[in-house]
Amino acid sequence: MDCPIPNIARTRIPLVGRSNTESLLGADLHDVGGCIADAEERIQSFSRQIASLEEQEEDNIAIFHRAVVPHKHLPLELLAEIFVHTGPLILPPSTTAAPWTLRAVCSSWRAVALLEPRLWNDIVMQDRYDFSKPWCQFFNEHILPSGLFSLNMYDSHYFRSICSIILEEIIIPNLSRLRTLVLHATTNELLDISKYSFPELVSLSLKLSPVGVQERVSADVIPFFNGMKQLRHLTLMVNGRPRKLPSSIPWEQLTSLTVTLPISWAADILNLCVNLRNCRLSIMRGGTPSESTPGTPTLSSVLVPKLQWLTLAKLSGTSGRDIHPFLDSLTLPSLSGLTISSDDLFRHHCDTINRLIVRSRCVLAILHIFSPYHDYGEDSDFIDPALGSLLESLNPSICEFHSPEISYPLEALENIAAGKLLPQLASFIFHNDTRYTFDAMQLREVISKRSYRGTLPGPRFAIVYNGDDHSEISEYGGVYDDKYRGHPESEYPELLWSPTYSSH
Repeated sequence: MDCPIPNIARTRIPLVGRSNTESLLGADLHDVGGCIADAEERIQSFSRQIASLEEQEEDNIAIFHRAVVPHKHLPLELLAEIFVHTGPLILPPSTTAAPWTLRAVCSSWRAVALLEPRLWNDIVMQDRYDFSKPWCQFFNEHILPSGLFSLNMYDSHYFRSICSIILEEIIIPNLSRLRTLVLHATTNELLDISKYSFPELVSLSLKLSPVGVQERVSADVIPFFNGMKQLRHLTLMVNGRPRKLPSSIPWEQLTSLTVTLPISWAADILNLCVNLRNCRLSIMRGGTPSESTPGTPTLSSVLVPKLQWLTLAKLSGTSGRDIHPFLDSLTLPSLSGLTISSDDLFRHHCDTINRLIVRSRCVLAILHIFSPYHDYGEDSDFIDPALGSLLESLNPSICEFHSPEISYPLEALENIAAGKLLPQLASFIFHNDTRYTFDAMQLREVISKRSYRGTLPGPRFAIVYNGDDHSEISEYGGVYDDKYRGHPESEYPELLWSPTYSSH
């Protein structure tokens, strides 16, 4: 066969250069193959290590979760202690050392505590006279970890005008998160605050102080309440002799209202509260119908269709001429509970109250009788005749009395326990704060005289003794439930009930 390359004779001599090249390439490839094998082995080793570390991580996370998850069931007090004692403080450090149980808490617990919404339900502005911009910035830095949790802010120095530095540095930056706000402001300050909106505010407690001739604008044109689409609970106190209220108050949205205002304003305001469920009303003198809310005021009829609980508190400077038409004008078809905590009402308006109770068909009345004898003396037969007449005609099935100063005659208690006095009542609950008013033997005699009329039980008879020595009272059938105190005007009527009271 001819050589393919021209002019080159074919020989049998091997090509030495080609042979050397092939041997060199083979050695290099062998070395590279060995390196690749080593690398693959190392990769497999690393993969095994990674898998092992991932397993360890999962185990550690599981251990951490098992240790941390129970925090959701811990009381708020313990979480607060963890928060305070395991990291920087909002307020200056306390001189009191942390409990020994908390000294060993790891830093991870503080992170967990910071993410607990219950810690951010309430933020109280402490009474401090050294508020400054750096302090407010320090405060803001420490509420940042709360993320988007709702904030409820209270100015604890409630009877002082709100500090402008708090407003500008703390409240305003958190407007979108505010659900509850308590503040005290003059009409001028309220006008300044009105340039901001509170879109998520659900509960507001406002103490408004007119500043007289220095007012820049009348209260009725202040747009402070504009944009409060979520407002449901309003507590409104007006100092002095107010002339007008802000017309922007969304009365129709409110489900709970606590208000102190002139009686001439009450009718118009209640007529606007079409969704109101709970109302605490303190009436004072002052104001005229023409200065209240827009429209022509009338006392012919005040309809609050959804009101379930009404509390009538102290009446400041009012007379029978003022209060009788107002109470008689009330139409409350859904009323189930009534609390009366005004001696003036008991002394002068018993008939009017009785008409309201019967007309509304409420089923529970709580009467705070602070001076049941009034001027009739300690030898009086129970209480003054007007109040006695009211009690005998009560429609409610349960009646509660609060008498912290003067005890009832033992004979009256015996008659109530036996069903001779107030026989229509299913329960009679008597609160007394006076120590040594009753002794155990007298109470035992009273309880033992309970009688039952046929198959129907007599009144459930309970004496809530709020003095220091209550063990003997409980032993002989009385009831002591200090937890029950403080809730007579609760927004939620179920808080009024104690298992001790609800069964015969």
